[in-house]
Amino acid sequence: MSFQKILFGFLLAGTLCVTAYIVPVSANESTAPVDTAKKSLIVTDLKPSDLRIFGDKTNPKTIYVFSSLSCSHCAVFHQQVWPELLKNFIEPNKAKLIYVDMPYDPRAMTGALYARCIAPQNYEAFMEKMFTHQQEVLYAEKPRKMIAEFAGATGENEQTIEACVSNEALRKQIMQQRNNLSELYVVQATPTIVVLNQQVPERITGTDTSVILRDVQKKLEEK
Repeated sequence: MSFQKILFGFLLAGTLCVTAYIVPVSANESTAPVDTAKKSLIVTDLKPSDLRIFGDKTNPKTIYVFSSLSCSHCAVFHQQVWPELLKNFIEPNKAKLIYVDMPYDPRAMTGALYARCIAPQNYEAFMEKMFTHQQEVLYAEKPRKMIAEFAGATGENEQTIEACVSNEALRKQIMQQRNNLSELYVVQATPTIVVLNQQVPERITGTDTSVILRDVQKKLEEK
């Protein structure tokens, strides 16, 4: 591995999962099948620029997940905590879950764009590939090519996806959602969960599954 790549990895590791600084990023700079039960959870009537919503979107109780595709802690969260959130709260319709992309570097933004542009039923399979192969994407010389291959593996039409990914309005929409929602709920690091029940939101950070499930349950049970 070249000195430049080692230095890049060192610098990136020092800034991952911190969202205190808002830096505009552009896709142009960048570079296992999911079971039926999981696929059925996602709301499928979304436009490409909408946030991905899991469960019944009319449920007033909401769990926001703020996460970045280049955050190492978010990869752990997605593999360990995410399935438990779906099983414990979304499948029994205790709340709906909304995933908020928090890209603060070009590679994460590129992944977020592709994630928004593929069909909702292929979203989880794509995100699983992105988090599973996160380190490969971070060190790839041509990360966009690799990310496009992950999207293509879902069976999506390449021309349709590329036209969507190149849409500047979509990139701006993702940035606005990131900035507005993180400011609204004072999200300063990823991964962060924000649980909405009644008036006061509850912020939960970290990757400890048992602690997160306990705190989310407690908040959802508030009267």
